[in-house]
Amino acid sequence: MTSGQLIIPEGKYISPTKLKQFIVTAFSDNELRDLCFEVRVDYESLPPGGKADKARELVSYMERNQRLSILVVVVRQYRPQFDWVSLLTDQQEEISFPIVTPPASIPRMGHETQLISKGITTLVHLLRSPEMRTVLVAFQTDFQATSDQIKNVNIYKQLHDLMQQLENRYFLLYNDQRRLPDDDAAWDSILLNEPELRGKIDDLVLAAMQGELDATEMRWTSQLEEAKRELTTAIESFELENLKSATRLIYRVLNRQPSRINAQLVTTAGNLRLDGLVAALQTIKEKLANMEAALSAQELIEQNEKAIAALSRMDIQLKALIQEHNALQELDDELRRVEATLLQSVDELEDAWYDIQPMVKGLSDLSQESWVEGTQKAAEELDAALSAGNVVVIRRAFRRFRSQVGRSFRLVDMQTLALCQELQEVGGSLDLLSLDLLWRGFQ
Repeated sequence: MTSGQLIIPEGKYISPTKLKQFIVTAFSDNELRDLCFEVRVDYESLPPGGKADKARELVSYMERNQRLSILVVVVRQYRPQFDWVSLLTDQQEEISFPIVTPPASIPRMGHETQLISKGITTLVHLLRSPEMRTVLVAFQTDFQATSDQIKNVNIYKQLHDLMQQLENRYFLLYNDQRRLPDDDAAWDSILLNEPELRGKIDDLVLAAMQGELDATEMRWTSQLEEAKRELTTAIESFELENLKSATRLIYRVLNRQPSRINAQLVTTAGNLRLDGLVAALQTIKEKLANMEAALSAQELIEQNEKAIAALSRMDIQLKALIQEHNALQELDDELRRVEATLLQSVDELEDAWYDIQPMVKGLSDLSQESWVEGTQKAAEELDAALSAGNVVVIRRAFRRFRSQVGRSFRLVDMQTLALCQELQEVGGSLDLLSLDLLWRGFQ
C-alpha cells in the first residue's frame, strides 16, 4: 500500500505541467474518471474536450486549491511504480489560475500553518500501529468534515479573487468605450483586451460551477455569458450599442456580487469549526501519551502539541476577524444608507449618529489594531462638526469618516482572505490523512 505521506524537499515544487503529461500518458479515459472520483472532482463539470483537456483542467483545479500533493498521492495509488520525484522542479511554475495575493503589510501565519500541517501529516506514521489506527479512524469523519469546510471557504476566496481580476479588465474596457465614437483607435485596444476579459469570465463561471453553488448563487454567471456574446457582436460589427450592453452587464455583476461573495465567505468561515479539530487532536495526543509506543514517538507527540497550539491560535484569530468584519459591515451599511440622503440634508445623519457612535466605540472592544484608532479619530471629527452645525463642514467630515471606515473594512477583509488562503495548506494535510485512513481501512 502506497503511503499518503509525501515529503517534498525544501526548495522543490511539483510541476503541474509534468503531472498533467504523466496523467495523459499513463491513464485511460475511464481511469481519469476514477481519478477525478478519488479526489472528489466532478468529471462532468470539467470543460468539454478530450483526455488532455480534462487532465489539464483537473490539474489546474487541484493546483489552485493547493491540492496538487493530494493528486500526486492518488496517482501513486493507481501507479505504485510511478517515480513521483520526477515531477519536482527547482522553480515554482506560475499557476494557471492566479490568485490575488494580499499586500505584504498583511501579516502571514506561514509558520503557524507549517506547524499545523506537519502535526497532522505526522499522524500518518502512527497508522502503522493497529491501536493508534483505531483511534484515528474514530476521528476520520471530523477530519473529513473540517477539510470540506475549508474547501467551501476556498471556493468563495477564489470567486473573490477572480471578481477583482475581472474588475481590472472591466475598467480597461469601460475607458475604451468612453473614447467611442470619437476615437476609432479604441476598437483596437478593445480587441487586445477582449481575450483576457473573456478568459476571466470563463474562469469565474468555471469556478462557480465546480464550487457546486446553488441556482440562486449562480444567476450572475448567465449575465456574464450574455456579456461575452454582446462583446463578440460588438467587436465583429463595430457596434457601440452592443459594447455598451456588454459593459452594463459586467458592471451589474461587479456592482452586486463581490460584496455578496465576501459576505458568504465570512459566513462560511464563521461556520468553520477549527475548535472541533483542536479537540480531536488533543484527544489523540492524550491517547498517544498513554500508549507504550509513545515512548518511541516522542517527536511525533511534540509535533502534535505544536499543531494543537498553532491551530488554537488560528481559530482565535479567525473568530476575531469575523467579529471585526461583521461590526464594520453593520457600520458600513448604516453609512451607505445615510450617504444617499446627505446631499439633500444632514438631518438623517444627525438622527443616525445616535446609533453610529456606539458602533464606533464598540470597535475598540474587538481589536487594538491601528485602524480602530483612525476610525475613532475620524468619528470624533465628525461629532465635532455635527455639534458646530456647519453643513459644509459636516459633509466634509462625513466623507473623511466614510473613507476611513472603508479603508478599515478593506484591511480586515484582506486579513481574513490571507488567513483563508493559508487554511488551504491545513486542508491539504487533512486530505492526506483522510486518504491514508480510507486506504488502510481496506487492507
